[in-house]
Amino acid sequence: MATFPLKILTPDGVAYDGPAVSVSCRTINGQVQLLAKHIDFCTALGMGEAHIKLEDGTTRRAACGGVDLELYRTRQGCILRMRVGGQRFITLSGTVRPAKPIRAEWLLASSARPDNIRYTGCLTLSSKYRWMEEDAEPVSRLRLRLEG
Repeated sequence: MATFPLKILTPDGVAYDGPAVSVSCRTINGQVQLLAKHIDFCTALGMGEAHIKLEDGTTRRAACGGVDLELYRTRQGCILRMRVGGQRFITLSGTVRPAKPIRAEWLLASSARPDNIRYTGCLTLSSKYRWMEEDAEPVSRLRLRLEG
């Protein structure tokens, strides 16, 4: 079966870094399974257990906690803030610009310029957004806590 690179980080460090056949988990819209060559996909995780199927046929399990979401709508666009497992994520749409700086560990990149957003890392599948520096490298990670 085809595999894809999977990196699982916890507050304690890297829990898994290697190939995976699939990841199954509960989202706010129901159960999903992601396989190699899946289309780009973004959702909020629900509480429950994720299953990571490895190349050798074994399955690892990971507990998933709840997610806090805040959505701010303006005429210029939206700001979505999420807190997942102690990490803060933010993403933008349109030309929205907050009046005061907003801080987050991770920016979920989009074509919207992240003006007045302070972030440590950027999660993206593309490095071709106009606001990105030319040497930006795409990074994608799935953050789950293994074995509960």
